[in-house]
Amino acid sequence: MIDNTKIKYLSVHDASPKFQKELEIIFDKLKKIKIKNKSIAVVPNWGFKWDIRKYPKFIRLMRKKQKEGWELVLHGYSHSNPKHIPWYNLFFGIEDGWEFYNLNYNETKELALKGLKIFEEVFGHKPKGFIAPNWRLSEKGYKAIKDLGFEYTTSLRHIKWFNKKWENIPVFFKCISGYSLPNKVLNLFNNITIKQTKVRLVIHPHDKI
Repeated sequence: MIDNTKIKYLSVHDASPKFQKELEIIFDKLKKIKIKNKSIAVVPNWGFKWDIRKYPKFIRLMRKKQKEGWELVLHGYSHSNPKHIPWYNLFFGIEDGWEFYNLNYNETKELALKGLKIFEEVFGHKPKGFIAPNWRLSEKGYKAIKDLGFEYTTSLRHIKWFNKKWENIPVFFKCISGYSLPNKVLNLFNNITIKQTKVRLVIHPHDKI
């Protein structure tokens, strides 16, 4: 567990109509946590099957959270693994989230624009932040995101502002993940992170909170 006073940023990832019920439960449980900096990482077309434009209930939930002070950020396009790492797809599934892994400048820009188009169409504004699924973004991809006009992106250890100094605030996995990373690895990462003064608490739909 972690003292809530150590949490500077709270972020709910993988927001998609696929996880509508899980998201509603998470947001209900998070009402008691009083944190100013809160964000929701929206996936515009999870698994190429869950285009948010087709799900008004999801859109209403996101707009409601916006009014409550949550920032909506772009979280890739489909959260699906690229075809050039089939070994990973075989073991962990196509939706595990290496979507932007090792993409070049043009590939990153093209894929991010696909997600951005849907995001802007639904919410009527451009998001300030872009978070690559699993935080995996190449150096060339980083430049592409910057050139698209985003204000920041993130890694496991930093908030990478494009026009000011990066913040060294690592991710803390308070919850037990249902994804591919073994819980022992998450716990090891947490044991290192907890030594920091401030952390980013990240929650996913399958996490138990």
